[in-house]
Amino acid sequence: MEQFRTTVKAYEREVKKRRVRDATTVFSQAFSADGQWLAAGDSSGAISIWDLTGVADCHSKNESECKPAIKFQAHAGPVYTMETVGPLLISAGGPDISAWNWQDICKGNGPQPSAAWTAYVSDPSLRTIEGRVEVNGISVNARNGSLFAAGGDGRVHVFDINTQKSKGVLDAHGGMLHCVRAFEESERCVAAGEDAAVRFWDLRSNTVDTTLLPQETPAKTSAPRHKAARKWVNTLALNDGEDWLLCGGGALVSLWHLKSNTKTTTFKTAEHFQVASVGFTKQGVRAVGNSRLLHTWAMNGDEQNQVDISPPIAYSVVTNIPACGVTSEATVVAGQGPKLDIIAKLGHKASVSLAL
Repeated sequence: MEQFRTTVKAYEREVKKRRVRDATTVFSQAFSADGQWLAAGDSSGAISIWDLTGVADCHSKNESECKPAIKFQAHAGPVYTMETVGPLLISAGGPDISAWNWQDICKGNGPQPSAAWTAYVSDPSLRTIEGRVEVNGISVNARNGSLFAAGGDGRVHVFDINTQKSKGVLDAHGGMLHCVRAFEESERCVAAGEDAAVRFWDLRSNTVDTTLLPQETPAKTSAPRHKAARKWVNTLALNDGEDWLLCGGGALVSLWHLKSNTKTTTFKTAEHFQVASVGFTKQGVRAVGNSRLLHTWAMNGDEQNQVDISPPIAYSVVTNIPACGVTSEATVVAGQGPKLDIIAKLGHKASVSLAL
């Protein structure tokens, strides 16, 4: 009887563990600088790490899923954003922004690596919702050592990445910020959020020099208005040349030419589509959201592919996995649920899935 009770308890623990895993959402991803490792931050505050050479082994053995090589608790709340800067993996979600040394993480000697440093956008001792500021997006200008954090308080918090000291805040937005991107070649950053305005900041004077309104549809045009579209912008992407900006919010995905500050393309999406992440590919642009599809288009708006993905709602897409032995682009899609899909070639289904 005792053995039976032990077996039942073990079964109940396993069922509970699976339920927690299945309810987990992955909000952010980042590759290590050498491309060998992939990190994913989830709704529990944990960061999972995969060795992508091991993923290649899974594929060769016809294994459908690969478990993470390392997993550790990074934050008390969801990890909404992360980015690799040289040897560091920087992650954030609550008021804390933490940097982790990739080399220390990948040693795997213990269950909990120590953060190289931690900075705060608000006092971590505050326990009220009003007092705690979440970080929804980060971006780094490695040339001048500035880290930009898009805060739930509607401000861009700027830190010196070397000293972790605050360099000030950029405050002109009309609501919560969802995303921020830093320009590498100029003293600028761009941020957007709930007020649907994309604001470009001149960091020499800490003033807004340009404002774009991606959700505005000119009255004289026949561009379709999406019934499901909300007037907000929750995702931005800059191309490598920093002359094109991709904006996503509600059901709308649009491409802007930055030298002329003009919208060149509005990409066709389903009426009830809600975009969560956008990005550039070698052939064009991509987007994911509340559908089991990865959408890709040419820069002129022509649809290229709709690829089936595992997450019912996808929040994160990252591209390029040189360690997998793939010579062309490869893409990893993550979101609601415990599976992350690796798509070795756009237009084809996932070749292998990662499992939390």
